[in-house]
Amino acid sequence: MLSIKMSSIEDTFKTLDDISEAKAKKSIQVLTTATYKTVKKLAKKHRDTGVMETNIKHRVKGQAGIVWIDDANMLVDFKGRKVNYAIFVLFGTKPHTIVPKDKKVLMWGKFHFAKRVEHKGYKGDNFMDKALNTTFNNVKRLLNGI
Repeated sequence: MLSIKMSSIEDTFKTLDDISEAKAKKSIQVLTTATYKTVKKLAKKHRDTGVMETNIKHRVKGQAGIVWIDDANMLVDFKGRKVNYAIFVLFGTKPHTIVPKDKKVLMWGKFHFAKRVEHKGYKGDNFMDKALNTTFNNVKRLLNGI
């Protein structure tokens, strides 16, 4: 599970001095929800199947908020372990060869087949970090009136 946590109102928002517990909880809720919505929006460009976008979740409990990409239907084999492929979307990959694991050929789309594919690599798109930065850049607007 990949996640972004906002766990301490004092650490997260140094600009807010005295904040009541009720306001702190509401602030975390507003900021977590804003981050979640932005992550969903930015993830749309990686929408081959829609699985990643569907697996973006969020939760607020007390003064902690979390946004994460769930593992459901996103685990792939990597160096003998199952990992959430979101790490490759977020942080990129080096060039590598893709070969079928249990079949004779790879297949994608309706009529594309190959025994192996030389993947050129991918620089990554850390849309979760971008969403968090967007939220922090809009803190004053988002918390206005709380």
